[in-house]
Amino acid sequence: MKTISIFVILGLLLMSIVSAAGTGFHARVDKTTSGDWMYLGGWNNGNYPTATMEVDFDSNTATDAYYTDQSTFGDPWVSKYTGHIGANEESYISTDIDVWTVNDPATTPATGGYTKYSHSQDTTSEYSNIAVQVWGYGSVAIDSDVHTESFAMHNTQTKINW
Repeated sequence: MKTISIFVILGLLLMSIVSAAGTGFHARVDKTTSGDWMYLGGWNNGNYPTATMEVDFDSNTATDAYYTDQSTFGDPWVSKYTGHIGANEESYISTDIDVWTVNDPATTPATGGYTKYSHSQDTTSEYSNIAVQVWGYGSVAIDSDVHTESFAMHNTQTKINW
């Protein structure tokens, strides 16, 4: 009888631990695009950033989620990022992108022009979809915050001098 009681107590304790186990899915992407030469009255070689990107994804109650990305980089000042992220429950998605031109062609000799950028993202939930596209040259700040009350699928593509 004592053995059975101990197993029952241990079983109840195990069930309470399992039921108290947390759920959720969280992801953060930080990406920097940089180059080699900066003009400061003369040419200086270094690792000078021209763009930063941050994507935060939070779903506190998700029990099923995914994240994939494909990044291409290696040449100075050039990068491409394609990411897919999602969860089966309420989600918060924040995207922050900053782009600037390190060597302004108006004041710097022999540069290739202003930084070229393009950014697109789409988010789909149970009853809604939002698609954003931004592109141009020079400097830009892109900030996007999306809240879904059910599942979320979020796709992002960002290109710098591509």
